[in-house]
Amino acid sequence: MKAQLLVIALAGCSVFSRSSPVEVRYFSPEPAARATRTPPATAPERPDDQRASIRIGRISPSEHLREEIVRRESPYEVDVYSTRLWTEPPDVYVRRALERALFERRGLDEAVRGATLTLHVEVTGFEETVEPQHAGRVQLHYRLEDARRVVHSGVITVERPTAGADFSAVVAAIGAALDEATARVADAVVRELAAQQST
Repeated sequence: MKAQLLVIALAGCSVFSRSSPVEVRYFSPEPAARATRTPPATAPERPDDQRASIRIGRISPSEHLREEIVRRESPYEVDVYSTRLWTEPPDVYVRRALERALFERRGLDEAVRGATLTLHVEVTGFEETVEPQHAGRVQLHYRLEDARRVVHSGVITVERPTAGADFSAVVAAIGAALDEATARVADAVVRELAAQQST
């Protein structure tokens, strides 16, 4: 009888101790309107054989940048949300943003082979920041290489403040920082290509 009462008591404890299911939410820094490609906004009017070209090489994320959205508590501390995830890894968003910035907006040709410069990028920041302001932050380390050497490199860091208290405002701020950071990388690429063509 005591054994039966113990089983019933344990069963009752398990019923009442069940926690509610964890709700996982997925986010994308790309607005839904970007589903369709847009024509180049500033494509140069030049014959195809005179158009500058670039190859996008490796886009690699830092180890802590995965599907979980990162929250930077201070310059020295980062944390991740366990229930707030990106729909794709950050490096995928960076590659698409670079493609838009280079090939759609600046009218460069995308090279797949041949002698041309290759752009490599390491994504070292793709996060929500708390201090000194609540913002979205993107940091890109980029290198332009030819077949023999690195011809140009740099670091672009962009922070865009959030426009509201909802978490969607954080995601939008990260998306805006992504657009600006990749645009600045693309401008650096265009300047280097122009410098090489003038020599």
